[in-house]
This record gives sequence, structure tokens and C-alpha cells, in this order.
Amino acid sequence: MGAYAFYIVLGLVFFGCLAMLIREGAWNNTVTLLNVLFAQLIATSYWEPLAAWMDEQMPTYTYLLDFIAIWAIFVVAYSILRAITDQLSKVRVKFKMPVEYVFGILMALAVAGEMVVFFTMTLHMAPLSRDVLGGALVTEAVDLANGNAPGHQWVDYVRDRTGPKGSLSVASTTLKDGTNTFDPERKLFRTYGQRRANLEASESLRVRR
Repeated sequence: MGAYAFYIVLGLVFFGCLAMLIREGAWNNTVTLLNVLFAQLIATSYWEPLAAWMDEQMPTYTYLLDFIAIWAIFVVAYSILRAITDQLSKVRVKFKMPVEYVFGILMALAVAGEMVVFFTMTLHMAPLSRDVLGGALVTEAVDLANGNAPGHQWVDYVRDRTGPKGSLSVASTTLKDGTNTFDPERKLFRTYGQRRANLEASESLRVRR
């Protein structure tokens, strides 16, 4: 039942996004896809410094801060990007039917898919029990070879973009491999799995220090 619950949650995210965009048209959905993608990349790249700063301000809420930080950055980044693109593209480009209809649906599906993989990755960071949704997150975390695991799809994508040959690679003298590669040791999901186990063993969400 746990695995079914997990995919029901992902299905709700997917079809919720699809329902909001299905009538928005090809041009608007294309702009939305680009904004969502860049906002997700920004959030994935910068949530750790923000979470670390927040942890200094509220040290007893460690288990909650990563999840809040990544979604806060995503919302702010998307809002700013959306405002910029709306100003730059005030005229809505229209295509002939059936291109407008088909391409609009395809872009809506792409946005919904992007939200699912990003949401799944952030779900690992949420302050939930280790066996939430029947242990579906544990299964996804250890099954590194499963290309259908949506959380892994997003992490692998960001790792490829930030790796030595990726389009978002930035040379660095402070990191071991000389780049800013995201999750280079492929331990992000295992780390958060252990954190959820620690949280489950604690008496409350707050960390006593």
C-alpha cells in the first residue's frame, strides 16, 4: 500500500500542475517550463547556504530548515523570473491549430513532470518518518539503478549540469574535484534517510541543544 500511496501523491502533484496549465496555450506553457526549470536549478544550487544561515538563527529546527529553504528559494526565484519574462514577452505568441493545442499540452506535461521530480527530491528533505508512505522513500534512496525513480532523475540531471563537463560547471579551488558538482558522491538520499531515522528516534521535531 505504501508504494501505491507514494505514486498517488506524485500523481496528485502531476495532475494538479497539468490542470492549471492545460488551457494556458503553447507560448505561456513554454515560458512557464523555462521559468520552472531555472527556478529549480537555482533552488537546488543555493538551498544549502540559506539553510545553514537559518540554522544559525533557529538551531533547534534543523530537521525542518532544508525543506523550507529549498522551497522558499524556488518560490522567490520563480516569481522573479515570471515577472521578468512577463515584462519581456507582453504579446502572447499564437500558433495555428492544431499546433497550438498539441504543443500547449506537451509543454504542460513537461512542466508537470519537472514539478514531480523536483517535489520528489525535496520530499526526502521533509521532516517525515523513515517509513513514511510505506518506506517508498527508502526504496527510492537505495535503488540507485532505478532510472524510473523521479527524485534520482532530478539529482542526476543537476549533477550532469554542474559536473566538470556540464553547462553550469564553475571552477572552484575549494571543492575536492575542482568543480561545484552537485552531490558528487551520490549520498544525498542516504544522508536524508539517516536524518529521518534520527528524527523518528527523537522525542520532537525540535533539536535540543
